[in-house]
Amino acid sequence: MQHQHPHARTHEMVREMRTSVERFVSDGKENVSLARREHAEAQADFEKKLSTVKHQKKKLIATSDMSAREQDREQRQLKVLEKELQVLKKQQESLPKDLEKLKREAKNHERTLQKLRSLVSTKKTMSNIRTTELRKAIKMYEENLSLTIEEEEEKDEARFVFTMIDPKARGNEFYFVLRENLDADHQIRECEPMVAYQPLLEVFNQDKNYTKFMAGMRKLFQKSCQTSDIPFKL
Repeated sequence: MQHQHPHARTHEMVREMRTSVERFVSDGKENVSLARREHAEAQADFEKKLSTVKHQKKKLIATSDMSAREQDREQRQLKVLEKELQVLKKQQESLPKDLEKLKREAKNHERTLQKLRSLVSTKKTMSNIRTTELRKAIKMYEENLSLTIEEEEEKDEARFVFTMIDPKARGNEFYFVLRENLDADHQIRECEPMVAYQPLLEVFNQDKNYTKFMAGMRKLFQKSCQTSDIPFKL
């Protein structure tokens, strides 16, 4: 067996130690580099996750604010609906009373309408009777007193025209327009020349004496042209 020189053995140990140290250093550098990369990746991942968390936080805050506003709006709408509901309930409660009131008013209107119908029917009958009497009086005056009648049935009135009144102008016309109202009274709508016929008209509306009324109007026209001294007989 060959023995190695002590120096050579020492040199070999140093070399092995150096190699071991270099390998350790190299591995350390690689480990440090790997650790840095891992740290950088971990930091990047952390930053990404942090950004995501911040975004989600902002989104949650915004959603919370929006939800609060939405809830406030819904609360206001709910209050409005509750008020409208209260109004509808009050209206519903008053409906039976209003319905009964309307029924009573309808019955009253129906009774009033029946009375009016009856009154109109009676007035038509009386009007027909008076019209017959009037035509008789008109015929007599047309034959004896130079009177002409111009009837306007649509207006319920007639125009009475006298002639042979003014001794200076026998052809001059003296006329008045007589109208029958809904209450069966009469009124003079036109009168030419104007004479004081109101007292005579009031009596006529009471006694409905057409002959007397026509004679009275003729006398008033005669007085208007100062011929009251001329004899006048029916």
